[in-house]
Amino acid sequence: MSFAVMLGHLDERRVKNVLRPTLARGYHLDLKQLRESTESLVRRILETDSVEGEFLDAFYSGKYLPQLLFPDNESLKHHPGAAWRMRQLRVSK
Repeated sequence: MSFAVMLGHLDERRVKNVLRPTLARGYHLDLKQLRESTESLVRRILETDSVEGEFLDAFYSGKYLPQLLFPDNESLKHHPGAAWRMRQLRVSK
């Protein structure tokens, strides 16, 4: 589920029950503005260049290609975290 879709699931009732009690008394929360500013921030943080995009596309297609991001680091070829995630991706398909 994309971040934008998750933000779309954030409704007024949920904000009122979960978020509003944590805010200062009298603070007005504009859900539409919150969605827009949050999505903008997250998009900037998660922005990828073409090589990073190629790595992620390959990774989520079941191909681990660390040399795309780290061409001089042979030790990442057998990274246990990447191997675990590859197994998880195969199981979830």
